[in-house]
Amino acid sequence: MLTEDAAWAPAGHEIAFGQYVIPASQAEANTAEDAADATVTVGRWNVGLRNNQAEVILSRTQGGFVSWVHNGTEHVIRPPKLTTFRPLTDNDRGAGHGFERAQWTVAGRYVRCANVAVEQPSDDSVAVTYTYELATPAHTAVTVRYEAQSTGNVRVTIDYPGEKDAPSLPAFGLEWALPGEFSHLRYYGLGPGDSYPDRCSGVRLGVWESTPEQDYAPYLVPQESGTVGEKLIKGEAWMHDASVVITMLTPQPEREGDTYNWNIRLTMDPGEFIASKDRVQEAPSEAERKDEVERTLHGVYENGAWKLTGMRAYSSSSSSASASSSSSDS
Repeated sequence: MLTEDAAWAPAGHEIAFGQYVIPASQAEANTAEDAADATVTVGRWNVGLRNNQAEVILSRTQGGFVSWVHNGTEHVIRPPKLTTFRPLTDNDRGAGHGFERAQWTVAGRYVRCANVAVEQPSDDSVAVTYTYELATPAHTAVTVRYEAQSTGNVRVTIDYPGEKDAPSLPAFGLEWALPGEFSHLRYYGLGPGDSYPDRCSGVRLGVWESTPEQDYAPYLVPQESGTVGEKLIKGEAWMHDASVVITMLTPQPEREGDTYNWNIRLTMDPGEFIASKDRVQEAPSEAERKDEVERTLHGVYENGAWKLTGMRAYSSSSSSASASSSSSDS
């Protein structure tokens, strides 16, 4: 970052930045605070779940998710639809992808729901798996699974197994139309703007906020905009606004040879939520999510600088032993 004005940029201009994702074990979701008494109904035409804050309805006849009311607000206008195509970009036209990928323009639009399977993972949750046949000569089967949980959350899993000798797939996912009153975006990924897979090092991993209008890029010709893919791999986690506070329990360290020992208290706060490859886990209240432990920190002083060498569980036995020894000697 520039510390003073230059001919090409003002003071404070960022020249470069770096980020590193620290591997961490994925914590199990704590649903005890958020869990609510839920009622599951499995009917002839619909399958649903209801608690005191949310209601989910999955239709057997319409082949999908037809209603999700949370805190009195509807989140579904019509059942989400599979999509297998996107507008052609300049690169697509130059490579002749319009001809090669033509089958995908209708493959998702005209899918056929071939099967509906209902299961109950627990007494207060229900899952419905829809099997669709793509409108291609191979009639490839694609599954979309909605799991309504006791908290009122819905987990969506989509699976495309691939199709032998088929052209590459331009896009795959669900088109979910939201009511017009939803006008705020908040997402975890790369930002603050969209990017491309080959320049992910030029954007930051974090939590970003925007609006549909601000997020839209008015390209004259369609481009691959909206890419906010993240860098996490399985087994890694990203904590939003996490903190670790170290409090000294003694005014001076104890010395053992060349090693200095400090008795400390670690106060750890994972932040508002933890994001992993598969999910985002909301944290409980600030007071409940904090964890405190007492430890003994070890360090040495070398070449004019402190170097930390380790840490162990804190015990007052060494201090008590020293005090007893001094007392008996006197």
